[in-house]
Amino acid sequence: MNDILNMSELKHRFVPRLVIVSGVMGAGKTSLYRYLLHQWCSHSSTVAGLTAVDIVIGLEMRWVTSGSLAQFLREQLLKDTSRLFTESDIIPVLQEINVLFVIDGMDEATSLGRAVLKEVVTKFTNSTIIVTTRPEFTLELMKMAEEHVVLHIEGFTSENQENFVNRVFAIKYPDKRRFIKEARSFLAYKNNVCASLSTHLSLPLNLALLVVLWCDDYLKVTFVNTTTRLYSKIYEISQQKLTQRLESGGVGHSATVSLKVRRCLIELGRVAWTMMLRESLCLTQEITVNLMEFCEREGLDPIQVLSTFLNSETRETLTTSVYNFSFHHSSSEEFLAALYVSEEVAKTGSLFPLLKDISSPRFQDIIMYTTGLLKLKGALTPSMVTEIKKVLYRCIQAQISDPQVLHRLILEAEEDAAVCKMVSFIVRAEDLWVINSWDPLELIEAKRNLMKKTRTSPSQVDIYTQYTKKLEECSNLEDIIKLLGKINGNKVRVFVDHQFHTVGEKIQVNNLAVPLLTNNTLLEFMGHADSAFSSELVHATTLQSLSVRITSVEALVHMSLSIKKHRVQKVFFMPSRKWSLRYLEVFLDISHTVPPSDLPSLQFRKTLVIKLAGVTDEEAKWAGQVVKRLNGRYACVTLQSSYLSHKGLKQFLKAIEGVNIKVLRVMSYERNLEEGICNGFGRRGTKVEMGIL
Repeated sequence: MNDILNMSELKHRFVPRLVIVSGVMGAGKTSLYRYLLHQWCSHSSTVAGLTAVDIVIGLEMRWVTSGSLAQFLREQLLKDTSRLFTESDIIPVLQEINVLFVIDGMDEATSLGRAVLKEVVTKFTNSTIIVTTRPEFTLELMKMAEEHVVLHIEGFTSENQENFVNRVFAIKYPDKRRFIKEARSFLAYKNNVCASLSTHLSLPLNLALLVVLWCDDYLKVTFVNTTTRLYSKIYEISQQKLTQRLESGGVGHSATVSLKVRRCLIELGRVAWTMMLRESLCLTQEITVNLMEFCEREGLDPIQVLSTFLNSETRETLTTSVYNFSFHHSSSEEFLAALYVSEEVAKTGSLFPLLKDISSPRFQDIIMYTTGLLKLKGALTPSMVTEIKKVLYRCIQAQISDPQVLHRLILEAEEDAAVCKMVSFIVRAEDLWVINSWDPLELIEAKRNLMKKTRTSPSQVDIYTQYTKKLEECSNLEDIIKLLGKINGNKVRVFVDHQFHTVGEKIQVNNLAVPLLTNNTLLEFMGHADSAFSSELVHATTLQSLSVRITSVEALVHMSLSIKKHRVQKVFFMPSRKWSLRYLEVFLDISHTVPPSDLPSLQFRKTLVIKLAGVTDEEAKWAGQVVKRLNGRYACVTLQSSYLSHKGLKQFLKAIEGVNIKVLRVMSYERNLEEGICNGFGRRGTKVEMGIL
């Protein structure tokens, strides 16, 4: 954010006009919005770029009820300041100064709010505009301005979570020993009991709610393992405490009061649902009056009831007190709406017609909560699951196969059999998943857990690791390869660059890929190969490309035998049998003292590439004999990181006389090898490439 707002660097670099801050519910978007406003108001230099801003205009989209920016400033945000200007003067005045627009909640914007946002983007072409939104509305924002950048709020890391928890408990328990004890107890609970919530607890809001529950009564949160249960428990405790207060005030018996409080909460949910349908996110005075009258008909104090579940502000007038209520967070509004929907669905046995015409991404979380609440009630049926799929498809359309969406659905449904079955059909229908070690951890975990819980995968799965990354450093990828080894009917490509390219690396990962060979599901592989892997190659008729580093003669022997078996079976027993392997690259990382005569031949007739590393002049003849021993024809022979001089290269070339090589690539640390380039080491039919390291 400092870089984006650093106005002094504008002439030297690209600075986007529209900054889109994307994050899921509870990731901290509104906190960032308020933080920026606070930093500017307090003249803080923490965010250096803010010091050059003349004015910051903040808009919370859910509260925008004006149809134009000038109207919004005059009637809502800057009533006293704007009244000094005519409406036609406001925009020109702002265009002449350095304005930063900070806009929160594009996903909560009404049609009026969207109109104001489009006006800001259109008229203030020299201003920076920061807009926060949930991911599903990012594309709509990107279309508004060509000069944009998208920033993703990832939430808390494990370290951030621990720091947050320690700070909260340090404030709650001034005694250091008590603070340490309580913090450790909570963290142990979070890491063990709430392991299934790990992804959701990276969101500050969810972690804060869990801390609140724990501090209230840690025994009550024993079974909180989904966000639905988390919010349910929050509202359950709120209802219990309100019931106790009302009962102590003489309202009636606790059982009767509890039912009345519950009816008031469901009514609040109905209001939340209606507001979501109308894209009206403000509790108007009319809605507030209706809610208060409902509470009074139940015989309950409306102020006590509504202030328990909503934010409450009081404004005194000459004649009376005016109460303004609002939802604590958009997530609380969505959960209460889902609470009402689940009650209605449980009565009718169907999501239709209540959710029949729902088609906006804004309803995604409501569907998730509804699924979780129906599961908690024991009312989730296979027919409802089919309806949930239809509604979810309309809401998120192309994102229906998003692994994170599907994984969350399974979590909220607490691995309901019908939901898992429905998700497995969606996953199986996918053509390809590409899983990279550099992908967001949440995405990798979602794909892993989907395969684990549904016991299925897309038609093809490709796995890539960074060259600098060992597979054992990517535990999720290891788990995914193990899971794929247990799933039949798919195709897998695995590329572990580090294990293939690193000379002398003894850590082996090919044992994870052996089941893929046994099941004949491996299409391509790059990595290390030991004896077990090389032996199982005999089953791999669908393998198309293989790049392996071999560190033992035994592994090379087993590879030779596997190749021979394929050839024998094809020629003598099964002439129609097709072996798909078309490319074989062998990085022979063995001791240079091994006699070439101890090595087997590789009777491979397609594209064969051989690579040797660290060859010196003394070992040049040995290297040539090894190449000649393995095969008589190569697409490429590479001498990597060698120490060959002009003399050594001549010895190598002499040793490989009679071998057909299309490309000979020599990379050497010896400078005098350049003389050889001048003299020419040309072999008929061979392209010689040389490089000095």
